[in-house]
This record gives sequence, C-alpha cells and structure tokens, in this order.
Amino acid sequence: MHRLTGTGVAVMEVDTSTGKVKRAYMAVSTGSKILDHAAVDAFNRWRFKPGSAAAVKSPISFMAADGGGGANHYSATRSMDVVLAAFLGKGTVVKGPVPAYPRSAGWTHKRGKGVYELRADKDGKVQHVRVLKSSSDVVFDEEAVKTLGKWRLRRGPLIIELPLSFTLTPTSYSVDVAR
Repeated sequence: MHRLTGTGVAVMEVDTSTGKVKRAYMAVSTGSKILDHAAVDAFNRWRFKPGSAAAVKSPISFMAADGGGGANHYSATRSMDVVLAAFLGKGTVVKGPVPAYPRSAGWTHKRGKGVYELRADKDGKVQHVRVLKSSSDVVFDEEAVKTLGKWRLRRGPLIIELPLSFTLTPTSYSVDVAR
C-alpha cells in the first residue's frame, strides 16, 4: 500500500457580515499540491457565524493511500471542537473523531446529509447516538453512529443535534458539518 501524508496550515479569510469564506489558502504547504488543493477547495466552502471571525488559521493533516484496489482515500482532519465552537463554545468537544467511510464499501459517487442526535451523560461521555434524519446511505449512517458514540464532551448532560454532510467519489471522501 502506498501512502502520501502531510501536515500544513490553511488560512481562511472570512466575510464577517455573512460568515462565508472569501478566500482560503495554504500558509504552510502539506508538501503535496494535490493535498493542498483538496484542503483549499474544502475550506472555500466553509461558513462561520457572521461576525465571529475575519480570518481563521487551521492546522490540518492529510493521508492519501491506495486501498489496494486502486482507490485513493483522502481525509482531512480538523478538530471538531474548532468546527463546533461557534455552537457549543470552545473547549466543549474533548474527543470528537470524524466518521470515515470504510474502504471495504464500494466507493462511487455519493452525497448525503444526515442529522444525528448525541446524548451525553453528566460526565460528558456520549451514551447514545440516534439517526434523526438519514443521510440516505446506510453505510455512512452506521459509521456516523459508531464514531459519534466515541465522543467525549467537557460537560454534560447535553443533547446535540449534529447535521453532517458527506461526499464520496471513487478517489476521495470528505465529511463536514452540514449547512
């Protein structure tokens, strides 16, 4: 298996009146033009709470690997605490892995948006996850429930409705908080 990895820093310039990213660029390259392009493309679609930030720096890590069948897997990791800070407050998500589409499932062109309810106990440990609105992809929904069940929050009890969207192609995968 061939792996291509890199870390870098992306910067997003934000229109403070709308929260839309005006421009994203790599302040520190991952060392791969493909990975840098994928990051910039993803960050250009982001939105923030209006008035919350004019510019945002985000450290990122990437891994691209062929899955043995010729398919490549691209995943961008970014702290869910940072992603959800505008909604939950910074420092709320202690452990928040992002659902990953399994390599064993057939990778075709798929998109979906689902809403997942997380119920955390008084210690912030997620005890239960349920699908409020299916992404229309059983595999993604199962992975989302399994992964979100591993979350740990700084405080509880909390009930969170988390909208997630995913995009899958034969060579790439991305997941984000749905808009």
